[in-house]
Amino acid sequence: MEKPKSIFILLALITFGIAASASPIFASDQCSMATMKGNYLDAQDGIILGKSADKNQPFAQAGREHFDGKGGISGIYSGNFNGTITRGSYKGIYKMNSNCSGTVTFEDNQKNVSRYDIYATQNGSEFVFVQTDSNSITAAYERRRAGQ
Repeated sequence: MEKPKSIFILLALITFGIAASASPIFASDQCSMATMKGNYLDAQDGIILGKSADKNQPFAQAGREHFDGKGGISGIYSGNFNGTITRGSYKGIYKMNSNCSGTVTFEDNQKNVSRYDIYATQNGSEFVFVQTDSNSITAAYERRRAGQ
């Protein structure tokens, strides 16, 4: 008789976990696409992974990007990629969930595609991100520019 009770408890925990993961983490979280709107300043550094540890390449970049409040993003950047200076622009899309988490995917003017998970404040004034591409290790922070 103990087995069915254990299975019932396990199913209840799984169901609760699924329901909890779809709901806001904090009672005040109620983000939407419009949460991310305006111009943001960014700075980022990290490592682009090579085929072996001695082939890893450090990078740093800074720029400005614009979220349109409807799922579009565009920006400009300057970067130092293992000693090579690069300047460019990019365009892409973003999605926001009600719990203030989301994703960003963009392509730069050199046809490089990058993907990120983002986590925003409820009013969208700040967010953190981590790159989810397997060839890079980087995370950073962005803040909306004042005077919007």
